[in-house]
Amino acid sequence: MRCCSVALVSAILLTSAILQHWFGDAGALAAAGVSGFADAHASAASIAQVFNAGQVDPGVAGIGVLIGFATNTISKTTIAFVAGGRSFAAPAAKPHRDAGRVRGVLLVR
Repeated sequence: MRCCSVALVSAILLTSAILQHWFGDAGALAAAGVSGFADAHASAASIAQVFNAGQVDPGVAGIGVLIGFATNTISKTTIAFVAGGRSFAAPAAKPHRDAGRVRGVLLVR
């Protein structure tokens, strides 16, 4: 299982770098959103990688992290709703709903 996780994170990091190179900030944000459906941590790592390489500004990186977590919340809540209905999905979404109240992200280089 660990091998699959490493492969997933590696694929997301590579895809994010390619999209950022081809499409700039919009590509990095799109990669963060799409990768967030699979894994929030890989999404955040991919944005951190392009930020540390100096390819995106801190504001873009912060938005990318939030987009990745938002899309991950959507996918997890949808799976919980399908698996167990509304009563099962509501508690699964609550921590993410609270995290969505964050007004900003501080990235330190």
